[in-house]
This record gives sequence, structure tokens and C-alpha cells, in this order.
Amino acid sequence: MKRYRDKSGKLTKTIEELAAETRADATAYYIDGARYLYAGREYVLHLCDKETELVCFESADGYKIYTTPEMLGTFLPDVADEGLEIVRVEI
Repeated sequence: MKRYRDKSGKLTKTIEELAAETRADATAYYIDGARYLYAGREYVLHLCDKETELVCFESADGYKIYTTPEMLGTFLPDVADEGLEIVRVEI
């Protein structure tokens, strides 16, 4: 079961509250240079894009996903909506 959800799967907190409460978990889970899966595509995480100051997940074929460091926790597998999880690839 996903965290921060009621029995019907609806969020029990705002996105801002989720982001704040999951920040420490995200810092432990999302590691610079590690590989992650999103929507069937593999990405490498770059924790800070020097130009934008955003977190960047970059695929080998040029796809990029940007987010702020503060919002990373909302993509954790046990927090994000189904299909929006960014999951670490275990080696």
C-alpha cells in the first residue's frame, strides 16, 4: 500500500506536505549517478543541473525528466501515483 493515502487510494496530504515529509527518504533513495526506471525507460540521475539547478534524470536516448530537489520524494515508489514512480535499478 502507498503511504499518505486513504483506503480508496486518495492522498491524505497536499503535494507540498508530501514533499516536505519525504525529503529525507528521497535523499537516501535518489543517488547521483544511479540508474532509475520510469515508464519503461532507464535513466541516470544527475542531482544538480548546473544551468537550471534542477534534478535531471537522463536516458541514453536523450529523454530528460527535470524536477526540483524538494519534490523528489513525491516520486518515491511507495508515495507516487501508480505509473508515476521513479524506481531505482538494483544492480
